Amino acid sequence: MPQVEKPQRAIERNEADMLVYPREYCSLDHPIERLWEEEFVCIVSASSSHARQPLTFERYVEAGHVVMQPPDSAPSFESWFLQRYGVSRKVEVTTYNFNSVAMLVANTERIATMHRRHARLAQLQQELILLPPRIDMPKMEQSLQWHKYRTQDQGLVWLRRLMHSGVQRMDAQS
Repeated sequence: MPQVEKPQRAIERNEADMLVYPREYCSLDHPIERLWEEEFVCIVSASSSHARQPLTFERYVEAGHVVMQPPDSAPSFESWFLQRYGVSRKVEVTTYNFNSVAMLVANTERIATMHRRHARLAQLQQELILLPPRIDMPKMEQSLQWHKYRTQDQGLVWLRRLMHSGVQRMDAQS
């Protein structure tokens, strides 16, 4: 399901068994378990001027950006972080889907700031260059969250183990 502003409502209403969400958006009323930490990178088209020149902070801010904007207006983690510290970008394209960000950067002069894992996968399909962001961004902690009354639910215990195992396999392949 797409990212929403108050995800805990889904577990409180029994509409979802578990959430996979950045810790910053999780409710303090329910258990949170770290799934993985994620770094941010900038992606640019391999044919763009950004791939041929050093990406300075000024060039980063002045460039046209592709931004993932959740459908309910809650900012994505990277947008939230940049807004919090007063960095404004020239947003040329928004999308509500993380998977389309790279396609909207490919063969353009645009930049996007995204999760390293998504960026690596996107490189398999598009000619993209990964660059370090030009602002110190903290790592994002992707977390699991479930209703506090379902902590001992054997199905959720199994699913949490399965999720952690999948992350270990994913990280071993990269």
